[in-house]
Amino acid sequence: MIARAPLALALICLTAGPSFAQQAAPDTDGGRFTLQEVRAGFLRLDHTSGEVSLCRERDQGWTCDLIADDRTAYSDEIVRLEKEKAVLERRVSALEARL
Repeated sequence: MIARAPLALALICLTAGPSFAQQAAPDTDGGRFTLQEVRAGFLRLDHTSGEVSLCRERDQGWTCDLIADDRTAYSDEIVRLEKEKAVLERRVSALEARL
């Protein structure tokens, strides 16, 4: 009976392992991320950066792909416009100095 215990334990681990792996969720990194289960996997909100990713389990493990965020595009455009404004202000100042 005792000799069969390791064999039984091994069989339980082999049969239970895949089902545990399928139900495992991606790491929340100590609370940095909030996860919401969706049909395609999990939506992951990063509380530090505000970014949202779609996380899915694949053959090599969990992968999270950043979801496009309009806010990033707006922020990039604001930075571009601020640079353009600074260039124009320097040109105006140079032209005023010539007058």
